[in-house]
Amino acid sequence: MPVVELSLSRLQKLVGKNTNKKQILDTLPFLGLDIESLGRNAVRVEYSPNRPDYSTDFGIASGLQGILGISKGMLRLRIKKQGNYEIKVDSSTSKIRPFVTGINRLVPLNSTKESSISEILRDSEVGRDYGSILGQSAKVPIITDAKGQTISFPPIINAALTTVTTKTKNLLVEVTGIDKQSAEDMLSVVVAILQGAGFQFSQLKVSGSKNSTPNFAPRSVVFDADHVNKILGLNISGSMLVSCLKKCRLGAVMKGKKIQCTIPRYRFDIFGGMDIVEEVALGYGIDNLKPAWPASVHIGEKNTTSEKLDSISRLMTGFGFMETLNSTLTSEQILYEMTNKDSSQIISVTSSKSQEHTILRDLILPGLLENLSKNIHETYPQKFFETGIVFSKASPIKETTNLACVSASEETNFSEMKSILQSLLRIGFNISSPRCVTTMGHPGKRFGGGYG
Repeated sequence: MPVVELSLSRLQKLVGKNTNKKQILDTLPFLGLDIESLGRNAVRVEYSPNRPDYSTDFGIASGLQGILGISKGMLRLRIKKQGNYEIKVDSSTSKIRPFVTGINRLVPLNSTKESSISEILRDSEVGRDYGSILGQSAKVPIITDAKGQTISFPPIINAALTTVTTKTKNLLVEVTGIDKQSAEDMLSVVVAILQGAGFQFSQLKVSGSKNSTPNFAPRSVVFDADHVNKILGLNISGSMLVSCLKKCRLGAVMKGKKIQCTIPRYRFDIFGGMDIVEEVALGYGIDNLKPAWPASVHIGEKNTTSEKLDSISRLMTGFGFMETLNSTLTSEQILYEMTNKDSSQIISVTSSKSQEHTILRDLILPGLLENLSKNIHETYPQKFFETGIVFSKASPIKETTNLACVSASEETNFSEMKSILQSLLRIGFNISSPRCVTTMGHPGKRFGGGYG
């Protein structure tokens, strides 16, 4: 988790209303900020990556003002629609980073020497670290001003022309990216933080290559107050729910029996109803939620499947096997390519963030073989087993609980595995094991997994 260090005296001044340090320290955890360490006048806190507005003391001060009841309601982003400021985007950079290309030499930030683009990418530390983001494109994005001077080479480095000093009065706030929504998300956070620091803003017109002027309009969500009360186990009025939301710096008004919540542009972490419930809980006060016994008079107990799985785990451990826990998401390489298994019934995952987790497994055994391949430096014999969910195509997708085991040593043979599985089924289930073999591997080097 990212960590930010805060000056307690400065934070106390930003929050205002004679707030003392103890109040601040006691309230920080209820903003979702975990205190990592505490000094004489400094505190280090962890904040969630989905709240980048908490990366500075201005954003945290705004949150504290709400929870402490000092300043409630939505923080509106005030952008003046005046002046003649504009960025025109050249379409030739739309596949790289959609901003103007121009001259190819500039003086980088913290430097007095003019350098070419290739020199920056080759010789500077930031160029070597981030140059790969641009790929192999023959063109690179450059931002120039009305005089033709280069002010930025995104996403690598700004020009020395943009150096900020104590005498600087005006700033250009720009965010570039390959996704317009994400770029506007980040810009709204920067604007919210700087507005808290006392800055005033003028609108910048953006045009060209499917670009448009940033939209900072808030959005609204209408929800049922009874639903929130049911989830939180409360019975508070609609007006109280409105007050809770305002303490979280959101807008809220009653609309008949429902509540309309207005969400500022920089709170893009709020997606739907459950996020609203969480905000109500924070505004109400987590410490004010009282634990209660469930209405049911029945004592909880394990279901039959869990008991069987626990029995299998104990038996396999008694047979000398070590239990593993692999992800149900795997890759085509592990599940199909390395085992030469038929992939006609593959179940892919959309928008996967990792090449190692692109499909749902339909067999456990390939994962165990991957475990063996990662442990060839360890002593033998090696014996692994796993019980878990596998998936098969159906409507909806079918989930089945399977068992798989592997044994690797000089003495390992089919008879050993067969006897273990037969013993397992007789002891754990009181049934004999019908023969069923899944064949995998390359021609001439086949192997099978037997199961009952």
